[in-house]
Amino acid sequence: MKRLTGLLGLTLALSLLSACGHAGAAPSPDSSSSPALDCVIVDGAEDGSLLLAETDGSAGAVFRVGAGVETVSVTVDGNAASWQDLRDGMRIRVTFDGSIMETYPAQPSGVTAIAGETASIDDRCGLYLQVLEDLWAADPGLNDGITELGVD
Repeated sequence: MKRLTGLLGLTLALSLLSACGHAGAAPSPDSSSSPALDCVIVDGAEDGSLLLAETDGSAGAVFRVGAGVETVSVTVDGNAASWQDLRDGMRIRVTFDGSIMETYPAQPSGVTAIAGETASIDDRCGLYLQVLEDLWAADPGLNDGITELGVD
């Protein structure tokens, strides 16, 4: 039951990501000509396993950046930082080697830099996920045997 609820929660959370790619100014691009993704951190900033939603108009583009994030060059507001300075809801630019592993979520390969801005933090996705967790926890008996969930 716990596994089914967890799987359902993950599926619902990933489906909400398309609503989380909100407009706004992206961090300034770095000076290299490497490919980059403009994203918002949906989850994982606390442990370095970043779940990202692309913000360039690609509805539903979801990425995962994690392994090796501790060795990546990180800047926040133009100043040298570490991955521990990243926050859920922060808009970031991920510079990588141009290859994307076709998993779900997709994984940019050869990440070389992450640039973020603290002025752009808007954690609506975190709010949505917390509301869903609170609803599920309100009466666990209501979720027993659940196979579908609709959210309007």
